[in-house]
Amino acid sequence: MGRKGYNGRIGYVTPEATREKMIKPLNSNLLIQLKKEEKTKSGIILAEEKRFDEALVVAVAPEVKAIKKGDTIFLKDYSTDEIEIEGKKLCFVKEENVLAIKK
Repeated sequence: MGRKGYNGRIGYVTPEATREKMIKPLNSNLLIQLKKEEKTKSGIILAEEKRFDEALVVAVAPEVKAIKKGDTIFLKDYSTDEIEIEGKKLCFVKEENVLAIKK
């Protein structure tokens, strides 16, 4: 007892692990972290309207079967609801607004 971050049952708990467990999406929602590309790999700066909304899935509602935590997905424009947790920007998106899963 008294050791910061120690949980006797599962060992040391990182802040990232506790953050992910704090939020559980409901219905057909996903919790994601957006990865907007400003440039292509070759260095060409993309215009705002040419950027794809690519995101990493952080948490998945129980009703969602096709998408798993850790998947990279592509989204429709303006389909997210943004939140901030401990200084980190995350978004909720409905499963029907996911266009594709990156393999």
